[in-house]
Amino acid sequence: AVRELDAGHPLRALHWCDRALDAEPDYRRAHRTAARAALRAGQGDRAVTHAGRYLGDRPGKEALGWLQALAAEAEAAKAPDTAAALRALARE
Repeated sequence: AVRELDAGHPLRALHWCDRALDAEPDYRRAHRTAARAALRAGQGDRAVTHAGRYLGDRPGKEALGWLQALAAEAEAAKAPDTAAALRALARE
């Protein structure tokens, strides 16, 4: 999935993340990759859902930093509602 995302194929990346999550629903790295892929595919709601699953109940500093970077990417992609929803996750 990461390779597909790096190659500019977010929908293919989502496909592989979905496969991984079918096998292991709590696979945090797959949720992290799926969140970024969904954002790049223009699926903001799905990006927020996966970001929330990646963060889990008690996110550490690294996870919160990643979330802020993802929110900044959403802003740059002209998706302010998604950026706001991602930032809201950090406050929960």
